[in-house]
Amino acid sequence: MARSESKPDRRQRAITASLVHHTDQQVAEAAGISTTTLSRFKRDPEFQARLRAAGEAEYQQQMARVQEWSVPAAKSIRNIAVDSRVRPATRLKAALSIIRENEEARTCDQFAAALAEAEGIGAASRTDRKGHGAKFPRRQNKAILGCLTKRSIAEAAAFAGIGTQTLYRWMEDPKFVIALWEAAEAAFGQSTTILRQGLPDALTIVRNFSIDPDIPAATRLAASLYLRVTARKNHAKSLIRRLAVAEGADSDAGNRELSENPKVTGREVWQRLQSLKDRLLQSPWALENEPLFVHAAEGKPAGTSVMMPDGKHVWCEAPEGSQPGEPVAA
Repeated sequence: MARSESKPDRRQRAITASLVHHTDQQVAEAAGISTTTLSRFKRDPEFQARLRAAGEAEYQQQMARVQEWSVPAAKSIRNIAVDSRVRPATRLKAALSIIRENEEARTCDQFAAALAEAEGIGAASRTDRKGHGAKFPRRQNKAILGCLTKRSIAEAAAFAGIGTQTLYRWMEDPKFVIALWEAAEAAFGQSTTILRQGLPDALTIVRNFSIDPDIPAATRLAASLYLRVTARKNHAKSLIRRLAVAEGADSDAGNRELSENPKVTGREVWQRLQSLKDRLLQSPWALENEPLFVHAAEGKPAGTSVMMPDGKHVWCEAPEGSQPGEPVAA
């Protein structure tokens, strides 16, 4: 007489199917159970908790895959920026993206350094350091690799030679999740290096586009505005560093908030300088994300435009009788 299938196995199949299919009928068929049984499972708080945990595990795995994909994406962005066959507007968007990524990477590096310092302080106060730097058996390491390279938890589990339920259980272990993200971050770090190496080219592209009379005026204007905005922000940071030195702070103070206890300038002057700092460092528009506005005349397309900081529009693809870069009539 054949052994009946265990209840946990049926529930696990129902959980796995619920993450793939949309209707109860599809889930029940994939799990090999009746819709009545599935309905009973779904009313069980323990089943609901396991389903939520499985959904969270699937989400974490998918986001880790994104980190792995960031390497070819970074290469693609850099290649588009330097490809002279690509439209200037697209090349400019890629170049500005590289510059923005470098700015954000600098902030992330500063946070990572502060976090490492905090982790070191915390590790000194305890003997068991959980998560960071943990060592795992071969199958768990293979499961981490599977999470980065396979489409789902089920495929990652099969790749590691374990059950899906086992991998779901591992994904609830903070140490395993941290190890998964450390592996994913290694790939992301490589992509950041690629974009850092592309920064000189990106800046040169923006500079060249700002003065190239042979490209559309809207693209030339966008490149010029980026350079002006960035130069203004650098000027503001220089002024803030001067204030920091006057207050006796370290030279890196320009990258942080001004001290709330001014020693030299006085409280009233400090408040005015803080307000000016916030205004100076605020970018008036996000060039790399600037939307295109599509115009129509009598129900037919009649060109595209972008909005300038003053709220007015200039033509990108101009209709007959106008030129790219010219203001759009009200």
